[in-house]
Amino acid sequence: MSAVEKLPNNTTSTDVFFNLLSQNDHINLGKAQWNAMRHVESYYDTQPMSCFDDAIFSSNYWAVPSKRNSFGGFNWAGILEKDNANYPWVLLLKLSLYQRVEVQKYSTSSYEQVIGFSRLFQPFLKKEKILYGQEDTPIIPAEVVNKERLHDWCTELANNNVKNADIWRLWSSLILNCAETLPSNMAFLRFNFTKPWAAYKIDEKRLSAEQQYLNKLLGKNASRTSVQSYKPFSASTVAKLIDAAIPLITEHNSALIDIINTFQSNYPMDSTRKENQNNKGFSSKKHVKAMKNVIEKNRHVIQFFPDLNGELNDVFHHNSFGISWICDLHSMCTAAAVWIILLTTGIRNVDIRHNLVRDCVVKDPDGELLNYLITDIQKTGINDHPIPVPPLTIQAIDFLNNINLAPMEVPNLVSRLKGLQNNKEWHISTGTALNQSLRKFASNFDINLLDDLQDDENPEGVAHRARVTLANWIGTNSPLAVMIVKRIFGHTNEVMPDDYLKNNRDVMKERSRIQQETYEDLSDEVSDAIVEGKFSGGLKQKIIEDVETVIDTLVKENNSLVGEELRMTLKENIKKVFLSRLSNGEILGMQTPLGFICMRDPKSTSPAPCSAKQQNQKMKNKDIDRRFMRALQASTLPDLDNCQGSGCQHSFLYDNPVTKMLLDTFHYYVNYLKGVGQFSIEHIDIEAQNFIHLYYPPLKDVYPDIEDKINVEDRT
Repeated sequence: MSAVEKLPNNTTSTDVFFNLLSQNDHINLGKAQWNAMRHVESYYDTQPMSCFDDAIFSSNYWAVPSKRNSFGGFNWAGILEKDNANYPWVLLLKLSLYQRVEVQKYSTSSYEQVIGFSRLFQPFLKKEKILYGQEDTPIIPAEVVNKERLHDWCTELANNNVKNADIWRLWSSLILNCAETLPSNMAFLRFNFTKPWAAYKIDEKRLSAEQQYLNKLLGKNASRTSVQSYKPFSASTVAKLIDAAIPLITEHNSALIDIINTFQSNYPMDSTRKENQNNKGFSSKKHVKAMKNVIEKNRHVIQFFPDLNGELNDVFHHNSFGISWICDLHSMCTAAAVWIILLTTGIRNVDIRHNLVRDCVVKDPDGELLNYLITDIQKTGINDHPIPVPPLTIQAIDFLNNINLAPMEVPNLVSRLKGLQNNKEWHISTGTALNQSLRKFASNFDINLLDDLQDDENPEGVAHRARVTLANWIGTNSPLAVMIVKRIFGHTNEVMPDDYLKNNRDVMKERSRIQQETYEDLSDEVSDAIVEGKFSGGLKQKIIEDVETVIDTLVKENNSLVGEELRMTLKENIKKVFLSRLSNGEILGMQTPLGFICMRDPKSTSPAPCSAKQQNQKMKNKDIDRRFMRALQASTLPDLDNCQGSGCQHSFLYDNPVTKMLLDTFHYYVNYLKGVGQFSIEHIDIEAQNFIHLYYPPLKDVYPDIEDKINVEDRT
């Protein structure tokens, strides 16, 4: 048994740990641990550090390339104590961060809080002398930290009024995830415990497991009890945004490019791109005349911007030209193009600003119909991620390139005018600045970005709300989106809107979420109907037999299962099986026009009752032998429009909104036939009788009290 294994759970001092070691072991262990750490640090000093701007591993500052992230870097000197006593802990952080970013290629943005994380938990490690000590003295290993000890630390943090636990996730994503990747001679740096919040799952309020755990510690003092999620823009807002943006980047783009390029060629700047004149304007008659001419020539376009149009008299004041006016025009043009890119790609604010480059469009290598926007995704660390984009997005990108006045060595597609209006960089450096530009564009056209937003919903995150809009109701092709999808994605025989959407990661993620949510709801409703015995359809008898088998098995496994407990256990078993089969594509689970749920296995090779006749006719017309088709084990998909109702062995009927409509129609026809009397319309009579004949048996199974509401003599 190792010294660590002998260590009591309540060990909090070096004395207890050292008492388990002989004097020689004490000396040898300390030297071995520190030699191992020096050796590992020397080895990593020779390894590439491209993700940290080629810093040296042992250096006290790891920079992050500014072109990829506004975050500066990791200042290890800020947490390393003067006597290096906490060097083992800092080394662990370095090794773990190197593994996640340099080796596994996670984005540095996911770990910007490493220094803050260290400052939060380092005092506890120091107090208990864990991964802490003087050079060549033994280090109490990390594995003495267990679930209970970390719980005590978190409790103390809660008592000290810590309200936000987001930073605690680094125990999982950094420390524990990288434990097994540490060199074998670094085992004493390896934490190995079950997190106190392991049993928590993300709840309906979208709180992380760590935050739920902290809230429980805080009790009534918890203030972070929900996460304000971003809501999509309303259909009205999106329609107005594209109505405003599309003309600017299509039919009027040449006029706007003409104005901005005329400014570029006439506004005097030196070789370093710094202005020679003061920031208020320039007075060269030649330059002012050129701007007057180009604006007058394109005055019809300026009228799209009421504020800018109204300022023109002041712009040419005393034979000078106001610089702020052209900056505002350039910002409006940029925002128009960015709105289109956001609503067709869903890329993030930070990627728009830092990772979208001038030459970002490539043709589909397998065809001429699709184009792809190529960008790095900073949050996930993905490089050269392709997003299929429609022609309108290509026009927006071309427009941005044409109004980009930055030198060619500046790679950013989205730019502003450096040196003017206190702009220190050509690229837009902050997310707030881009969001302000997008809001200003909307305001110019009297577009309310907060339309349909409730008081308690998050009004911030303009670009992120565009992402949600694309993924939610545009990407899922909701009825609201039909006209908007057609406008921004186009619609030709060769390329449909879904060709762009189905390959967008955000859209697919949302579609998968909706699909899984639908599967879970259907599984819950079906299992409840089966347990209650209120279901029907051609599948009924087989389900009854299967349920009896399941009950026998459950009772054999647990004799004490009776009554409500047996019912709930049965329901969970049925729900689990049904959800698994839906998720794995083993049953269709789609509602037919007759209101039944089709439970057929899409991969079944047996003829589907609803499509067998048509399929046989097709094979006959094409002279295909049915035995040949069976030998190929070709599946036969159902024809839902030709649903056979209860006559199909795959049909299932249960209580849901559509079935309730059938029940209402059933009662209507029954009452109609009762009251026909002298006035009768033959075809309605026949329709009523056919409907009752078709639906009475299955509806009686789903709604047993139906017999109490009708006269048996009037059924037929």
